[in-house]
Amino acid sequence: MGAGTVPDMLGPVRPALFHPCNCLKYKVLTKILCYKSRMEESRYKVNRDIRGILVRNAADLTRVDFSFTGRTVYIRGELFKVDASDFSVSQIEDLARDISRLPAVREVYFDLTNWSITSTGDSWQVMKIKKSHQRAETAGDRTIEIIPDK
Repeated sequence: MGAGTVPDMLGPVRPALFHPCNCLKYKVLTKILCYKSRMEESRYKVNRDIRGILVRNAADLTRVDFSFTGRTVYIRGELFKVDASDFSVSQIEDLARDISRLPAVREVYFDLTNWSITSTGDSWQVMKIKKSHQRAETAGDRTIEIIPDK
């Protein structure tokens, strides 16, 4: 390089010693940032995949909330179809199975007002919850009758 160029002005520079890849803090920070980036990307991708499964099964997204945190999916609210009809037990089992098969998902928890859904190993225990119209004696109490679907 000619006189007056940047390397000439800096004097004898050893690029290998000052390269960011040789700095331990830089390496650790880069790994942490890449890991966080992959986690965020994974979280958004799983939420997008869950939304796709619910839409594909014609679930009314205005009545159900879902989130993915730490390899666990949480689904809350009421699970109805877009046309306000109800799901069958086999449809609910298929939906739960599809969500649990997503690569980043380890567990799925349902907290629904109209279905009781629990995981029992490789299968799902699904029961329709029917709210009784009888008024309980104490204000604010409600009676819930669980009716297994046949």
